[in-house]
Amino acid sequence: MRVIAGSAGGRRLKTVPGMSARPTSDRVREALFSILGERPSGARVLDLFAGAGTLGIESLSRGAARCVFVDTDRAACRVIRENLESLGFAGSALVLCRKASTVLRSPDSRVMQWGPFDLVFADPPYGLGVWGQLLEDAAMSPAISRDALIVVEHSSRTESAPVPDGMELIRQSTYGDTGISFYQFTR
Repeated sequence: MRVIAGSAGGRRLKTVPGMSARPTSDRVREALFSILGERPSGARVLDLFAGAGTLGIESLSRGAARCVFVDTDRAACRVIRENLESLGFAGSALVLCRKASTVLRSPDSRVMQWGPFDLVFADPPYGLGVWGQLLEDAAMSPAISRDALIVVEHSSRTESAPVPDGMELIRQSTYGDTGISFYQFTR
């Protein structure tokens, strides 16, 4: 796995050992960031269910101001820190070994200092079934800007989650087994 473009373009990333994380493929990341265009530049990014941190790191490489990475797996958190250190992004990042729901529902002062977040990535395990709750938590979170774009990676075979009040689904794309849904706030 590698960083696709930007200041760290072409550099290799460590992956989380074992089967606990499913990294976003280079092909899907390339398509995703093509859709996002210049949006990562200067953004405050929140990478939920971060795994090895590929989406947040790609954002930092493309000029994001800062990124908070969230994952419950201690091995994943260690790999994210190692990747950030090796790429020189450690000063622009915060790694939290916590549940995404906790960070969204009850953001602590550290999270609030790094936000409000303009760009949110969520790549929960496909079988976990948290897509709808994740959107509900994001819709109510004081850590997320009302101008934010929320990007959820999911199985392309999964039916779309209900969209919470005050949010709208603005785009969906499919890449083989992977689906990507883009949400924004309506108010």
